[in-house]
Amino acid sequence: MRLSSIIGLTCIISCFCQARRRAEEVEGYLSAQPFITSEEGAHLINVLVDVGFDLPTNHLAIVYEVPNEDEQLVTTLCTTLQHFGIRTSLHNVLRCNKSTTYLSKLIDDIKSTSAAYVDEVYVLMTSMETSEDVISMIRQEKLGRRNIIYIFLLLNERISDVFKSDVEEVMRVSVITRPRPQSYLVYYNQASPIGGGKFQMVNWWTRQRGFFRKPLFPQSSDVFRDLRGRTFVIPVLHKPPWYFVSYSNDSIQVEGGRDEKLLTILSEKLNFRFEYFDPPDRSEGTAMVNDTVQGVLGLIWTGEVDVFIGDLTVTFERSLVVEFSFFTLSDSEVFLTHAPGKLNEALALVRPFHWQVSFFSFTPSVVIMIR
Repeated sequence: MRLSSIIGLTCIISCFCQARRRAEEVEGYLSAQPFITSEEGAHLINVLVDVGFDLPTNHLAIVYEVPNEDEQLVTTLCTTLQHFGIRTSLHNVLRCNKSTTYLSKLIDDIKSTSAAYVDEVYVLMTSMETSEDVISMIRQEKLGRRNIIYIFLLLNERISDVFKSDVEEVMRVSVITRPRPQSYLVYYNQASPIGGGKFQMVNWWTRQRGFFRKPLFPQSSDVFRDLRGRTFVIPVLHKPPWYFVSYSNDSIQVEGGRDEKLLTILSEKLNFRFEYFDPPDRSEGTAMVNDTVQGVLGLIWTGEVDVFIGDLTVTFERSLVVEFSFFTLSDSEVFLTHAPGKLNEALALVRPFHWQVSFFSFTPSVVIMIR
């Protein structure tokens, strides 16, 4: 057996042992609590503790629906997660059939998380109808970000077609179901190298082994290693030395540039094709104004194009509507000021005795002593 295979098998066995030991610790902790947790409730808590350990965050945002049949389970879940070093925050929603304004506070929290660009996992313990409202709002507000994962606990319900239709490729959405006691299936909006995405079962959990696969979800670096000839429509702007573009009446011609070369290298490495596109207003765009974004950024924000490569400065306002990749250029800025004039050396000895300095240095002090 090859050494790499032995190391891989050893890591898998080690992960299973850790998961089993952690499950026993969770059950021991729950048995010591004053409130009795049902067997299925204990298993669900075990699942979410494993989720907290397997994902790159030490914080879970728990969203639950009120009225809830088992609010004590939510409380026990939060205290257990915190006991094992996973911070939590709670959000409750009261569904309204007439509008989705009842989700406004939750959506505001997601927007704040997106703006701060921190890793976050939202665990939604909601009904199928409320879950449909949530995923619809996420799509409308364009809150599909790579640093945010949405996990819906639809334990006893089938994933509806309405729910699936609102899930886009850019969203990281997972659904956990419970087909039978002590067994949980993990579905994920698995992106495809050729575009689109669909829910696939990517993992499963049992009390004996925890999650069968590590990590919990497929890694994007593996999924997009080969884009299989996928074609991207990319906006381009004439901005030397990044792009040299010549314009005619109804067409454009890219004649070179640093970013044109970079794009060509990426396409060869990742196996994709690209077509240049002349954006309507031929500008990069700025921040959101009146709920709209202009320029190339607006095209990305609305999903009309997938990517833009160019001389674009990262700002907070822009990061609210688009996601930036790694830097392709790091530049420095300096401030230039007028150099001070040279002082007269002949006055070097008397300059310290300027009247302003002397006045404060030799002002007499009066001390009053009280006996």
